[in-house]
Order: sequence, then C-alpha cells, then structure tokens
Amino acid sequence: MQEQANYLNSRQKVFCHWYALTRNAEAAAARCWQAPEKQREAVRLLESPPARQYLEEIEAALSGSRREPTVEEGYRKLAFGPVADAVRLMFPGEGRVPEIEGMDLFNIAKISAARGGLEITFFDRLEALDRLSARQKEEAVPRDAFGFLDAVAAGAAALEENG
Repeated sequence: MQEQANYLNSRQKVFCHWYALTRNAEAAAARCWQAPEKQREAVRLLESPPARQYLEEIEAALSGSRREPTVEEGYRKLAFGPVADAVRLMFPGEGRVPEIEGMDLFNIAKISAARGGLEITFFDRLEALDRLSARQKEEAVPRDAFGFLDAVAAGAAALEENG
C-alpha cells in the first residue's frame, strides 16, 4: 500500500469506513488487507491528513441520521402530548385574554372562529401512533452495512490486483 499525500485510494477509503463503524483500527485493517505489513501501514494511515478529513466526512454523514428521531419525537408528542393549553385557549375565563406565546399548541391542526368562541381541530392521536409504529418497524429492519462493506472491499481488492 503506497501512502498518498493528497488522496486515498479505494481500499484505503473502505478501511476508513470500517474504522468509522467499528472504531477498531486493527480489525478494520485485517478486513481490508491480508499482509501484516499492509495492516500496520493502514493503522498509521489514520494519522494522515487525507484520512482524518475523510473520517470527518464519514462521521458527518453518519451523524446526519440523528435527525430522524425528531420525526419520532413529533409523532410521540402528537400521540401522547398534553392538550391543556388548547383547552385554556378555548375557555380563557371571563374578560381574560390568553397568553398564547407560552402555550404548547403542537397538537392543534386547525383553529377557526366559530359563533361565540373558537373551533379547534386536533391532530389524530391514533394516526400518530400508527405512523410512529410504522417508523419503528422500518428502523427494526436489520441493515447489513458490514456485508456491503465486505463487498466493496472485495471489489477494491480485485481492482487493485487486476489494474
């Protein structure tokens, strides 16, 4: 494995992906190279600027998936959240104006003026529960990232040997 100052070859990138997933440099190197000297070079590769930059990009991409729980939090809040502030909005009391700024009105789908008061439509709690359940089932499907990376590593090895 030749160390390149400016870029990483395909096998080095696969090694970086393995390292990002496992945080075990020796195991990641063993998955990408058979020769012990190449494995030692790979471990040293992690200290190079191109590898560090590539690892930062991988970690940024992996952390992007952390945005999804906010959708789940929203469904959870719709399904289980309080509606007390909406009730206070409907029945403010004699001659009092409700302070809307501090209220949690997340569960409200629509507010309209009706005769003598407000008409408030709430989001459907059962539908929110169904969608929350569906999302959790989707995430429970095992994703075989390691199998994919094995295939990419084998392809990179074949390219390196043939070309």
